[in-house]
Amino acid sequence: MLLHRNELRLGTLLQLGMMEKHSLQEKYDFVLQRIVQLTRSDAGYIALVNDVQSHLSICSFFAQSKEETGKRGDYSQIPCPVESAGLPGKAVAGQETISSSSFDAMSDCSMYPYQSAVQCHLDVPIFSDGKIVLVGGVCNNAEKYDSLDIRQMTMLLEGMWQHVLNKCSEEEMAKLERQVIEVSEEERSRIGRDLHDDLGSHLTGVELLSKALQQNIAKELPEMAEQLGAIRNLIRDAIEKTRRLSRGLYPVHVAEYGLEAAIEELVTEVRSSFDVNCTLSCDGDDQCLDDNIAVHLHYIIREAVFNAARHSKAENIGVFMQLSSDYFSVRVEDDGRGFGKKWGEGGLGFHTMEYRAKAIGATLTIDSDEGSGTHISVSGEVLE
Repeated sequence: MLLHRNELRLGTLLQLGMMEKHSLQEKYDFVLQRIVQLTRSDAGYIALVNDVQSHLSICSFFAQSKEETGKRGDYSQIPCPVESAGLPGKAVAGQETISSSSFDAMSDCSMYPYQSAVQCHLDVPIFSDGKIVLVGGVCNNAEKYDSLDIRQMTMLLEGMWQHVLNKCSEEEMAKLERQVIEVSEEERSRIGRDLHDDLGSHLTGVELLSKALQQNIAKELPEMAEQLGAIRNLIRDAIEKTRRLSRGLYPVHVAEYGLEAAIEELVTEVRSSFDVNCTLSCDGDDQCLDDNIAVHLHYIIREAVFNAARHSKAENIGVFMQLSSDYFSVRVEDDGRGFGKKWGEGGLGFHTMEYRAKAIGATLTIDSDEGSGTHISVSGEVLE
Protein backbone atom coordinates (compact mmCIF):
# COMPACT_ATOMS: atom_id res chain seq x y z
CA MET A 1 0.00 0.00 0.00
CA LEU A 2 2.77 2.43 0.94
CA LEU A 3 4.71 1.58 -2.22
CA HIS A 4 1.63 2.22 -4.35
CA ARG A 5 1.05 5.61 -2.76
CA ASN A 6 4.70 6.60 -3.19
CA GLU A 7 4.56 5.58 -6.85
CA LEU A 8 1.36 7.61 -7.31
CA ARG A 9 2.94 10.67 -5.70
CA LEU A 10 6.13 10.43 -7.79
CA GLY A 11 4.09 9.82 -10.92
CA THR A 12 2.03 12.92 -10.17
CA LEU A 13 5.13 15.11 -9.85
CA LEU A 14 6.65 13.66 -13.02
CA GLN A 15 3.45 14.25 -14.97
CA LEU A 16 3.21 17.78 -13.54
CA GLY A 17 6.65 18.52 -14.96
CA MET A 18 5.45 17.49 -18.42
CA MET A 19 2.36 19.73 -18.37
CA GLU A 20 4.17 22.60 -20.08
CA LYS A 21 1.22 23.66 -22.22
CA HIS A 22 -1.32 23.52 -19.39
CA SER A 23 -2.45 26.51 -17.35
CA LEU A 24 -1.71 26.93 -13.66
CA GLN A 25 -5.38 26.30 -12.92
CA GLU A 26 -5.23 22.96 -14.71
CA LYS A 27 -2.12 22.04 -12.74
CA TYR A 28 -3.72 22.98 -9.41
CA ASP A 29 -6.78 20.88 -10.26
CA PHE A 30 -4.65 17.92 -11.37
CA VAL A 31 -2.55 17.88 -8.18
CA LEU A 32 -5.60 18.29 -5.94
CA GLN A 33 -7.40 15.35 -7.51
CA ARG A 34 -4.33 13.20 -6.92
CA ILE A 35 -4.16 14.38 -3.29
CA VAL A 36 -7.80 13.43 -2.73
CA GLN A 37 -7.06 10.05 -4.29
CA LEU A 38 -3.89 9.51 -2.25
CA THR A 39 -5.57 10.33 1.05
CA ARG A 40 -8.75 8.37 0.18
CA SER A 41 -10.86 11.46 0.86
CA ASP A 42 -14.25 12.67 -0.34
CA ALA A 43 -13.22 16.26 -1.08
CA GLY A 44 -10.31 18.69 -0.95
CA TYR A 45 -9.10 22.19 -1.72
CA ILE A 46 -5.98 24.24 -2.40
CA ALA A 47 -5.94 27.82 -1.12
CA LEU A 48 -3.36 30.50 -1.97
CA VAL A 49 -2.31 32.87 0.84
CA ASN A 50 -1.30 36.48 0.21
CA ASP A 51 2.12 37.82 1.20
CA VAL A 52 0.98 39.58 4.38
CA GLN A 53 -0.91 36.46 5.52
CA SER A 54 -4.19 38.37 5.88
CA HIS A 55 -6.29 36.78 3.11
CA LEU A 56 -6.53 33.54 1.21
CA SER A 57 -8.44 32.39 -1.85
CA ILE A 58 -9.51 28.94 -2.98
CA CYS A 59 -7.75 28.25 -6.28
CA SER A 60 -8.90 24.65 -6.64
CA PHE A 61 -11.70 22.54 -5.20
CA PHE A 62 -12.53 18.92 -5.92
CA ALA A 63 -15.11 16.54 -4.52
CA GLN A 64 -16.15 13.04 -5.41
CA SER A 65 -19.72 14.38 -5.35
CA LYS A 66 -20.45 16.48 -8.44
CA GLU A 67 -23.04 18.39 -6.43
CA GLU A 68 -20.44 19.50 -3.89
CA THR A 69 -17.95 20.49 -6.61
CA GLY A 70 -20.60 22.58 -8.32
CA LYS A 71 -21.05 24.70 -5.21
CA ARG A 72 -17.51 26.04 -5.19
CA GLY A 73 -18.32 28.70 -7.80
CA ASP A 74 -19.75 30.87 -5.01
CA TYR A 75 -16.34 31.54 -3.51
CA SER A 76 -13.72 30.36 -6.00
CA GLN A 77 -10.86 32.86 -6.43
CA ILE A 78 -12.51 35.37 -4.06
CA PRO A 79 -10.09 36.55 -1.33
CA CYS A 80 -11.34 35.77 2.15
CA PRO A 81 -9.97 37.19 5.45
CA VAL A 82 -7.97 34.55 7.30
CA GLU A 83 -9.99 34.96 10.50
CA SER A 84 -13.20 33.99 8.70
CA ALA A 85 -11.71 31.49 6.26
CA GLY A 86 -12.74 28.33 8.08
CA LEU A 87 -10.40 25.36 7.94
CA PRO A 88 -7.60 26.86 5.80
CA GLY A 89 -7.80 30.03 7.92
CA LYS A 90 -7.23 28.00 11.10
CA ALA A 91 -4.12 26.42 9.54
CA VAL A 92 -2.75 29.85 8.59
CA ALA A 93 -3.55 31.37 11.99
CA GLY A 94 -2.01 28.43 13.85
CA GLN A 95 0.98 28.18 11.45
CA GLU A 96 0.75 24.39 11.61
CA THR A 97 -0.94 21.32 10.20
CA ILE A 98 -4.40 20.64 11.61
CA SER A 99 -5.77 17.10 11.68
CA SER A 100 -9.02 16.00 13.26
CA SER A 101 -10.56 12.55 13.20
CA SER A 102 -13.85 13.71 14.69
CA PHE A 103 -15.72 16.86 13.76
CA ASP A 104 -18.74 18.09 15.72
CA ALA A 105 -21.42 20.17 14.09
CA MET A 106 -20.03 23.65 13.47
CA SER A 107 -21.06 26.85 11.70
CA ASP A 108 -20.86 27.13 7.92
CA CYS A 109 -17.92 29.53 8.30
CA SER A 110 -15.91 26.98 10.30
CA MET A 111 -16.57 24.32 7.65
CA TYR A 112 -15.37 26.59 4.85
CA PRO A 113 -14.71 25.75 2.03
CA TYR A 114 -16.87 22.63 2.34
CA GLN A 115 -20.65 22.94 2.18
CA SER A 116 -21.47 19.36 3.07
CA ALA A 117 -21.02 17.72 6.45
CA VAL A 118 -17.43 17.20 7.58
CA GLN A 119 -16.63 14.26 9.85
CA CYS A 120 -12.82 14.53 9.71
CA HIS A 121 -10.32 16.75 7.99
CA LEU A 122 -6.64 17.40 7.32
CA ASP A 123 -5.24 20.86 6.49
CA VAL A 124 -1.56 21.27 5.58
CA PRO A 125 0.13 24.69 5.26
CA ILE A 126 3.13 25.02 2.93
CA PHE A 127 5.88 27.49 3.83
CA SER A 128 8.27 29.43 1.59
CA ASP A 129 10.83 31.88 3.01
CA GLY A 130 9.21 31.63 6.42
CA LYS A 131 5.67 32.44 5.22
CA ILE A 132 2.69 30.28 4.39
CA VAL A 133 2.11 30.45 0.63
CA LEU A 134 -0.68 27.93 0.31
CA VAL A 135 -2.82 25.50 2.27
CA GLY A 136 -4.01 22.14 1.03
CA GLY A 137 -6.89 20.35 2.72
CA VAL A 138 -8.93 17.15 2.44
CA CYS A 139 -11.88 15.81 4.39
CA ASN A 140 -13.93 12.72 5.16
CA ASN A 141 -11.43 9.91 4.98
CA ALA A 142 -13.06 6.62 6.02
CA GLU A 143 -10.08 6.07 8.33
CA LYS A 144 -8.13 8.38 10.61
CA TYR A 145 -5.70 10.72 8.85
CA ASP A 146 -2.16 9.77 9.86
CA SER A 147 1.43 11.00 9.49
CA LEU A 148 1.74 9.25 6.13
CA ASP A 149 -1.17 11.29 4.75
CA ILE A 150 0.49 14.46 6.02
CA ARG A 151 3.81 13.47 4.45
CA GLN A 152 2.29 12.62 1.07
CA MET A 153 0.27 15.86 0.96
CA THR A 154 3.24 17.97 2.05
CA MET A 155 5.58 16.54 -0.57
CA LEU A 156 3.01 16.88 -3.34
CA LEU A 157 2.12 20.47 -2.43
CA GLU A 158 5.77 21.47 -2.00
CA GLY A 159 6.61 19.91 -5.37
CA MET A 160 3.72 21.75 -6.99
CA TRP A 161 4.75 25.06 -5.42
CA GLN A 162 8.33 24.63 -6.59
CA HIS A 163 7.01 23.95 -10.07
CA VAL A 164 4.94 27.14 -9.89
CA LEU A 165 7.98 29.15 -8.76
CA ASN A 166 10.11 27.73 -11.57
CA LYS A 167 7.38 28.48 -14.10
CA CYS A 168 7.00 32.05 -12.84
CA SER A 169 10.78 32.48 -12.88
CA GLU A 170 10.95 31.28 -16.49
CA GLU A 171 8.11 33.62 -17.48
CA GLU A 172 9.78 36.53 -15.69
CA MET A 173 13.08 35.76 -17.40
CA ALA A 174 11.34 35.58 -20.78
CA LYS A 175 9.59 38.88 -20.04
CA LEU A 176 12.90 40.48 -19.07
CA GLU A 177 14.54 39.10 -22.20
CA ARG A 178 11.74 40.56 -24.32
CA GLN A 179 12.16 43.93 -22.64
CA VAL A 180 15.93 43.90 -23.22
CA ILE A 181 15.45 43.02 -26.89
CA GLU A 182 12.71 45.65 -27.30
CA VAL A 183 14.93 48.33 -25.79
CA SER A 184 17.78 47.16 -28.01
CA GLU A 185 15.47 47.26 -31.06
CA GLU A 186 14.36 50.80 -30.24
CA GLU A 187 17.96 51.91 -29.85
CA ARG A 188 19.01 50.20 -33.08
CA SER A 189 16.15 51.84 -34.92
CA ARG A 190 16.96 55.25 -33.49
CA ILE A 191 20.62 54.99 -34.48
CA GLY A 192 19.64 53.66 -37.91
CA ARG A 193 17.25 56.55 -38.51
CA ASP A 194 19.88 59.06 -37.34
CA LEU A 195 22.44 57.55 -39.70
CA HIS A 196 20.04 57.60 -42.63
CA ASP A 197 18.27 60.90 -42.06
CA ASP A 198 21.01 62.97 -40.46
CA LEU A 199 24.51 61.71 -41.25
CA GLY A 200 23.53 60.29 -44.65
CA SER A 201 21.89 63.52 -45.74
CA HIS A 202 24.81 65.55 -44.39
CA LEU A 203 27.36 63.49 -46.33
CA THR A 204 25.24 63.75 -49.50
CA GLY A 205 25.25 67.53 -49.14
CA VAL A 206 29.03 67.58 -48.74
CA GLU A 207 29.43 65.39 -51.82
CA LEU A 208 27.26 67.73 -53.90
CA LEU A 209 29.24 70.78 -52.77
CA SER A 210 32.48 68.96 -53.61
CA LYS A 211 31.13 68.12 -57.05
CA ALA A 212 30.21 71.76 -57.71
CA LEU A 213 33.64 72.94 -56.53
CA GLN A 214 35.39 70.32 -58.67
CA GLN A 215 33.52 71.49 -61.76
CA ASN A 216 34.33 75.16 -61.04
CA ILE A 217 38.08 74.65 -60.74
CA ALA A 218 38.49 71.85 -63.28
CA LYS A 219 39.82 74.19 -66.05
CA GLU A 220 42.06 76.46 -63.96
CA LEU A 221 43.39 73.99 -61.40
CA PRO A 222 43.15 70.48 -62.88
CA GLU A 223 45.45 68.90 -60.26
CA MET A 224 43.34 70.25 -57.41
CA ALA A 225 40.17 69.15 -59.24
CA GLU A 226 41.63 65.66 -59.41
CA GLN A 227 42.27 65.71 -55.66
CA LEU A 228 38.69 66.85 -55.09
CA GLY A 229 37.56 63.92 -57.23
CA ALA A 230 39.42 61.56 -54.92
CA ILE A 231 37.77 63.24 -51.91
CA ARG A 232 34.36 62.84 -53.58
CA ASN A 233 35.01 59.14 -54.05
CA LEU A 234 35.80 58.79 -50.35
CA ILE A 235 32.62 60.68 -49.47
CA ARG A 236 30.56 58.43 -51.75
CA ASP A 237 32.11 55.40 -50.04
CA ALA A 238 31.15 56.88 -46.68
CA ILE A 239 27.58 57.46 -47.92
CA GLU A 240 27.32 53.84 -49.07
CA LYS A 241 28.70 52.52 -45.77
CA THR A 242 26.28 54.75 -43.86
CA ARG A 243 23.41 53.46 -45.97
CA ARG A 244 24.38 49.84 -45.26
CA LEU A 245 24.76 50.52 -41.56
CA SER A 246 21.41 52.28 -41.36
CA ARG A 247 19.65 49.42 -43.16
CA GLY A 248 21.28 46.86 -40.89
CA LEU A 249 20.05 48.77 -37.85
CA TYR A 250 16.73 50.01 -39.23
CA PRO A 251 15.42 47.58 -41.87
CA VAL A 252 12.67 49.76 -43.28
CA HIS A 253 13.51 48.28 -46.69
CA VAL A 254 12.23 44.89 -45.52
CA ALA A 255 8.71 46.27 -45.21
CA GLU A 256 9.01 48.39 -48.36
CA TYR A 257 10.54 45.89 -50.78
CA GLY A 258 10.02 42.50 -49.13
CA LEU A 259 12.23 39.96 -47.38
CA GLU A 260 13.66 38.44 -50.58
CA ALA A 261 14.90 41.82 -51.87
CA ALA A 262 16.41 42.63 -48.47
CA ILE A 263 18.28 39.29 -48.35
CA GLU A 264 19.48 39.74 -51.95
CA GLU A 265 21.00 43.03 -50.88
CA LEU A 266 22.53 41.32 -47.84
CA VAL A 267 24.06 38.64 -50.09
CA THR A 268 25.57 41.33 -52.32
CA GLU A 269 26.97 43.12 -49.27
CA VAL A 270 28.60 39.94 -47.93
CA ARG A 271 30.13 39.12 -51.31
CA SER A 272 31.69 42.57 -51.58
CA SER A 273 32.85 42.76 -47.96
CA PHE A 274 34.21 39.23 -47.42
CA ASP A 275 36.15 36.73 -49.49
CA VAL A 276 33.24 34.28 -49.60
CA ASN A 277 30.68 33.06 -52.13
CA CYS A 278 27.19 33.83 -50.80
CA THR A 279 24.01 32.73 -52.60
CA LEU A 280 20.26 32.98 -52.09
CA SER A 281 17.53 30.55 -53.10
CA CYS A 282 13.92 31.63 -52.47
CA ASP A 283 10.88 29.45 -53.16
CA GLY A 284 7.53 31.15 -52.64
CA ASP A 285 6.13 34.63 -52.21
CA ASP A 286 7.51 36.84 -49.43
CA GLN A 287 4.43 39.07 -49.65
CA CYS A 288 2.53 36.45 -47.63
CA LEU A 289 4.63 37.30 -44.54
CA ASP A 290 3.59 40.13 -42.26
CA ASP A 291 6.18 42.80 -41.48
CA ASN A 292 6.89 41.48 -37.97
CA ILE A 293 7.83 37.97 -39.17
CA ALA A 294 9.81 39.36 -42.11
CA VAL A 295 11.86 41.70 -39.90
CA HIS A 296 12.68 38.97 -37.35
CA LEU A 297 13.65 36.53 -40.14
CA HIS A 298 15.81 39.24 -41.72
CA TYR A 299 17.74 39.74 -38.48
CA ILE A 300 18.12 35.98 -37.91
CA ILE A 301 19.49 35.49 -41.43
CA ARG A 302 21.73 38.54 -41.13
CA GLU A 303 23.18 37.32 -37.82
CA ALA A 304 23.77 33.81 -39.17
CA VAL A 305 25.33 34.99 -42.44
CA PHE A 306 27.68 37.51 -40.84
CA ASN A 307 28.73 35.00 -38.16
CA ALA A 308 29.65 32.56 -40.92
CA ALA A 309 31.44 35.19 -43.00
CA ARG A 310 33.44 36.60 -40.10
CA HIS A 311 34.26 33.58 -37.97
CA SER A 312 33.79 30.25 -39.76
CA LYS A 313 36.44 30.63 -42.51
CA ALA A 314 33.78 29.37 -44.90
CA GLU A 315 34.18 29.52 -48.66
CA ASN A 316 30.48 29.17 -49.39
CA ILE A 317 27.37 30.41 -47.59
CA GLY A 318 23.89 29.52 -48.75
CA VAL A 319 20.57 31.06 -47.73
CA PHE A 320 17.49 28.98 -48.56
CA MET A 321 13.96 30.29 -48.02
CA GLN A 322 10.61 28.53 -48.48
CA LEU A 323 7.67 30.87 -47.99
CA SER A 324 3.94 30.28 -48.29
CA SER A 325 0.72 31.74 -46.96
CA ASP A 326 0.70 29.40 -43.95
CA TYR A 327 4.32 28.30 -43.43
CA PHE A 328 7.88 29.59 -43.63
CA SER A 329 11.23 27.84 -43.48
CA VAL A 330 14.69 29.43 -43.66
CA ARG A 331 18.11 27.75 -43.67
CA VAL A 332 21.57 29.27 -43.58
CA GLU A 333 24.35 26.79 -44.36
CA ASP A 334 28.11 27.21 -44.63
CA ASP A 335 31.10 24.93 -45.23
CA GLY A 336 33.28 26.51 -42.53
CA ARG A 337 35.06 25.01 -39.57
CA GLY A 338 31.99 24.80 -37.29
CA PHE A 339 32.12 25.07 -33.52
CA GLY A 340 31.06 21.67 -32.19
CA LYS A 341 28.51 21.41 -29.41
CA LYS A 342 29.43 24.74 -27.81
CA TRP A 343 27.06 26.97 -29.76
CA GLY A 344 24.98 27.51 -26.58
CA GLU A 345 28.05 29.16 -25.03
CA GLY A 346 28.18 31.69 -27.86
CA GLY A 347 27.64 35.39 -27.56
CA LEU A 348 24.51 37.46 -27.53
CA GLY A 349 23.89 36.80 -31.22
CA PHE A 350 22.83 33.17 -30.73
CA HIS A 351 20.54 34.04 -27.84
CA THR A 352 19.04 36.91 -29.84
CA MET A 353 18.29 34.52 -32.71
CA GLU A 354 16.57 32.18 -30.24
CA TYR A 355 14.47 35.03 -28.88
CA ARG A 356 13.49 36.23 -32.35
CA ALA A 357 12.40 32.72 -33.31
CA LYS A 358 10.25 32.47 -30.17
CA ALA A 359 8.81 35.93 -30.82
CA ILE A 360 7.26 34.70 -34.10
CA GLY A 361 6.31 31.25 -32.81
CA ALA A 362 9.06 29.54 -34.80
CA THR A 363 11.51 26.74 -34.02
CA LEU A 364 15.24 27.44 -34.26
CA THR A 365 17.76 24.61 -34.69
CA ILE A 366 21.53 24.90 -34.87
CA ASP A 367 23.66 22.01 -36.08
CA SER A 368 27.40 22.59 -36.11
CA ASP A 369 30.10 19.92 -36.06
CA GLU A 370 33.75 20.89 -35.98
CA GLY A 371 35.13 20.76 -39.51
CA SER A 372 31.71 20.17 -41.09
CA GLY A 373 30.23 23.62 -41.24
CA THR A 374 27.13 25.05 -39.60
CA HIS A 375 23.46 24.65 -40.48
CA ILE A 376 20.97 27.07 -38.91
CA SER A 377 17.27 26.73 -39.62
CA VAL A 378 14.14 28.47 -38.43
CA SER A 379 10.61 27.41 -39.34
CA GLY A 380 7.07 28.07 -38.23
CA GLU A 381 3.48 28.66 -39.17
CA VAL A 382 2.04 31.94 -40.38
CA LEU A 383 -0.71 32.64 -37.83
CA GLU A 384 -3.67 34.73 -38.83
